[in-house]
Amino acid sequence: MRSAAPQGAASTRSGGCLANSPRDAEDEHRKALVLDPLQLDSLYVLAWSHLRTPGGAGRARALLEHAVRLADDIPAVHDALGTACAATGDFRAAAAAHRRALALTPGNAEINYNLANALSAAGQADEAEAAFAAALRHRPAFPEAYNNLGSLLARLGRLDEAVRCFRLALALDSDYLDARNNLGNALKDKGDLAGAEACLNGILATWPEAEDARFILASVQSARGKTEQAIESYRRVLVIRPDRLEALNNLGALLRDEDRLADGLSWFARLCAARPDMAEAHTNLGNVLRAEGRLADALTAQRRAIALRPDYARGYGNLGSVHFEQGRSGAALAAFRRSLQISPDAAEVRTNLAIALLLRGEFDEGWREYECRWDSGHRHIRPRKFARPPWRGEPVAGKTILVHAEQGFGDAIQFVRYAPALADAGARVVLMVYRPLVRLMATVGGIAEIIAEGDNLPPFDWHIPMMSLPYRLNRAIPADIPYLRAEDAAKAEWAARLAALPGCKVGLVWAGEPRLHDPLARAIDSRRSMALTTLSPLLEVEGVSFVSLQKGSAAAQLGLLPPARRLPDFGAELKDFADTAALVANLDLVIAVDTSIVHLAGALGKPVWILSRFDGCWRWLEDREDSPWYPSARVFRQPAAGDWASVVARVTTELRDGMD
Repeated sequence: MRSAAPQGAASTRSGGCLANSPRDAEDEHRKALVLDPLQLDSLYVLAWSHLRTPGGAGRARALLEHAVRLADDIPAVHDALGTACAATGDFRAAAAAHRRALALTPGNAEINYNLANALSAAGQADEAEAAFAAALRHRPAFPEAYNNLGSLLARLGRLDEAVRCFRLALALDSDYLDARNNLGNALKDKGDLAGAEACLNGILATWPEAEDARFILASVQSARGKTEQAIESYRRVLVIRPDRLEALNNLGALLRDEDRLADGLSWFARLCAARPDMAEAHTNLGNVLRAEGRLADALTAQRRAIALRPDYARGYGNLGSVHFEQGRSGAALAAFRRSLQISPDAAEVRTNLAIALLLRGEFDEGWREYECRWDSGHRHIRPRKFARPPWRGEPVAGKTILVHAEQGFGDAIQFVRYAPALADAGARVVLMVYRPLVRLMATVGGIAEIIAEGDNLPPFDWHIPMMSLPYRLNRAIPADIPYLRAEDAAKAEWAARLAALPGCKVGLVWAGEPRLHDPLARAIDSRRSMALTTLSPLLEVEGVSFVSLQKGSAAAQLGLLPPARRLPDFGAELKDFADTAALVANLDLVIAVDTSIVHLAGALGKPVWILSRFDGCWRWLEDREDSPWYPSARVFRQPAAGDWASVVARVTTELRDGMD
């Protein structure tokens, strides 16, 4: 949104007899050129007439080049030629023409300004900055020069200097709308969102229909978490200018992120209709279709984006994500690799590549690529900052290493198994985990100290997130199962309480945590979770006493069961994972969707049947019903997306057969 004033718009012409003539005299100049093709005044006037006409820049340039050949010593002709060259996109030729004009009239502020604009457009930032400075030396009250210098500095990332230039422009002309917009944008870019919002609201108080200001304001509101206001601002932009594609795109993305998929889909469809040749429109449409579970349509949209732009890295990355959810890991890998060939620094795509590799059991490359996850932008992957450096595989004997949990509870339970290897190598291991895991993790061997996240840190030499341990240790999956244990006293207490339950004791979990603040996690949870009533056939199996291990809002579904099938519910008594471990230790089997309880049961060595969505988590690999992570686990995968009925039918049969 940092618009520069048109090349030459602020220039005055000097030198010689040339001057702009009124438009109504243009015909006279055309007639004069017919009689005498060497009349410079007429060439000059007609050239400017062409410059004011859409598509006329090439003709203007030809006329002015002819004029220069007739008289090479008139600054205004060279300056006008520079303006014409810039209008045709030939900024290097424009700069050369302006330099020739300056050689003929040194110290001209307007020509320095025109030269600076041409150099800026040509990417010659240092020379452009010097030319803007020269223009301002010769004409200190030059708001356009301050504005365009500010735009250049903002592009260079020198935002404090850019803000100063925009403020100087406004001090000279308080109604200079471009400078006001640019100031708001620069404040946004430097992180002063409150200042940016105040600036932009000030513009709109005077100019309610200021399209650019409202567009920038929408992005500021979005960044400040004012989502509804941002949505309304984008809608207002589209009232002012219905064909503003960036507003269509951003509005659709906001609605998608708010899980208002139908609304988002309609805006992206409108964008595709307005610009069927716009690859970004089709890939964004595909992302919404994917979020809606319409994978075949999403695939078509992503392929359309790539057909329009064969070197579109983002399109290939999104195509890979669709393939991945379709269960086509090979095609996903190919798409991710193609995306990274085009844009090697795309951390989100590289993280997705890593996940596809891990799903296929290609652990060496997968763990290496997964190290880029911190830059991926995934909301559930949040890097922590510590005063001490990360451990990258140095000798650890005699050193203290802080091993810290990342992502979810299940991730911590799964990967803590690697921590004892550091102790075996001579390190003092300090484990930092989420508070509900502290008591449970005390049963892991080799840990010198356990602290909860948020507690004061003890001294340490290095730190490492748990999910980096497989890569840094370069070790296969440790087979020491169980590596977690229930506390003896609590285990005995639960044994006494459950003794009255007849038959096989089976724990159930049917839903995960929806994470309403995270659209991606919310979408995944909607696929991995089911309603308790879906398990009704399972609850009919004779000889089994089911126990609810469900936590969170989904536990309320217990009240929907008929009284005869009501499950014992101890959720309120399970204060942390150590309590849950003591209960699970007394069960014969756990049947659960993919949640932390699966990892807990597996780490305890308890038989666990995993009810997995079609596009299952990479941890359960593909085309396998066993798990190298947990030898006691079995995976029951959906045969098609959303088909829980088949999974429940199979599990019911397996459980009933086991009772016979």
